Amino acid sequence: MRFTKSGIHNHRPVFWMASLLLLPASVAAAAAQAPDVSFASDFTSDSRLGKWAHAHAARPDRLSVSESEMNHGKKAVLVDVHPGENRAELLNMRSDQGRVLYETPDSNTQYFAMSYKFPKDFVAIKRDTRNTWQIILQLHGPDSLKAPPSFALDVAGGRYVARTNGGDLAAGNRYVAKELSDSSLNLGHWTDFVIRIKFATDDTGGVTIWRRNENEVQFRQVLDIQKVATLQYNSGRDIGAPGRHYWKQGMYRSSMRVRNTFWMGPIARAGAFQSAEEAAFGTTAGMPR
Repeated sequence: MRFTKSGIHNHRPVFWMASLLLLPASVAAAAAQAPDVSFASDFTSDSRLGKWAHAHAARPDRLSVSESEMNHGKKAVLVDVHPGENRAELLNMRSDQGRVLYETPDSNTQYFAMSYKFPKDFVAIKRDTRNTWQIILQLHGPDSLKAPPSFALDVAGGRYVARTNGGDLAAGNRYVAKELSDSSLNLGHWTDFVIRIKFATDDTGGVTIWRRNENEVQFRQVLDIQKVATLQYNSGRDIGAPGRHYWKQGMYRSSMRVRNTFWMGPIARAGAFQSAEEAAFGTTAGMPR
């Protein structure tokens, strides 16, 4: 699959949408995060949305706090997409003040820490099947662009693949898709990731990913893509400047007649590796040198 203008068009579906509830004062008094942590989902304090703003799913029960799965002592959410459905996603990271966090060139460099666990019977789309995808994390461009995500983490083919589709969509923007050097889904076990993104509409952007499997202490660098745009715009449609890009996490897939379930732990957005790691996992391994 190529994320081109004629590829995935991620329109908003007419699905159930849950809005963010006002959190009680006790949540605001939770343990303080590092000052550069701008978002940290939490399915303990907010069992409906984990502090995200909204959800897109066929039914409310397609995203639920797991009764059995935790990672690093933190509750996980079960993602459940049934045959005939194509998504169950949380969207719009939100600050503690309630402001939706968008990515623009002013975002500069940010770190995102997150974890996934796929069951041993997880069904992946066959490798090299045309026009197929199973996206578990995406940076959606402005809706007006009607374009595939500018960044995505995909598990199509049963391997972790990072994809970028940034730059000027009217000028043949550069599309990049690369498997992680350790791209196994690690079925039946948790995998932690830290993703660093330099946000840019030109080749000053870049993506680096570190990985740590369950029972490992240290992270390993598994991907480094530099000189690639990570934000998108369209100069041919009077959209000559990048608009606001927003995050979605869960499952967005092409048509499948199977059921996909997996778990994801909290995700954090921060200005430094260790801040994101500690907010998401409660660990302090730090960036590998």
